[in-house]
Amino acid sequence: MSSSMLQLTGIIRYELQMQWRRRGMLVMMVGLLAAFTLAGLIEKALIGTIEYPKVPANLRQQVAQLQATFSILYSWPVSLTLMMLALPLVASETIPKDRHYGVRELLDSLALSRGVYLAGKVLSVWAAVLIGYIAVAFLEGLIGLVLFGPYQLGVYLTLWGIDLIPAGCFAAGMGVLLAAGQPNRRRALLVGVAFAVYCIAMVVTTSGTVWDAISLARPSTYLFLLFKDKLPASTLHYPPMQIPLTLGLGAAQVALVWLIVWGYLRWKENS
Repeated sequence: MSSSMLQLTGIIRYELQMQWRRRGMLVMMVGLLAAFTLAGLIEKALIGTIEYPKVPANLRQQVAQLQATFSILYSWPVSLTLMMLALPLVASETIPKDRHYGVRELLDSLALSRGVYLAGKVLSVWAAVLIGYIAVAFLEGLIGLVLFGPYQLGVYLTLWGIDLIPAGCFAAGMGVLLAAGQPNRRRALLVGVAFAVYCIAMVVTTSGTVWDAISLARPSTYLFLLFKDKLPASTLHYPPMQIPLTLGLGAAQVALVWLIVWGYLRWKENS
């Protein structure tokens, strides 16, 4: 294994441990689980007050599963909003804290390139998000099963795989990179707040068109999966490539910001 790969894995391992020791990521994941549970309980209470028409006996199981799936899906906006609000704040101090604790000076004395350093920081936050989300998805799946009964597992996993997890990685990665040049944690937190506000603005301004693809903060995948077969074609104008386009543009934005930050740090180092 090359020295760069060893350095990269070392940064990821160290930063991953620090993410959980600071408790910010853990608190956010617990908050997501609590929000999902609360939203589920509210949805459960609402279901109990609605009178549904009688369903033929041969369709009752299918209808019950469909209703359970919809009940779980309607909890998603709450989880997405909290995630896009909290993740930039948690991730924003990842690099400035090294200056705060004097770690940056130690790293500067080593043969560690800026590219490896930046990549290690972003990948470590992504690893923390992925580990946390797998645990939250598992627990939320069990809670949904208890509250609503059997549901369509494929739809549930699809939303995690192509909506919540990519959106979380987008918010965390951008939070790390946008605050990378800040001199202290307070300034970094302000950057995180600004980006969180942007993410929330994206969440609440979803248009149901191709323009939703400009940001993974927009719950376009959620809306597409939920309503593509339920509303007239004129209501939602999603192209067939909406989901790959959204994921691709999100990855491109993170890559572009990474290159800009890398260039800025190199320029600052040489100036």
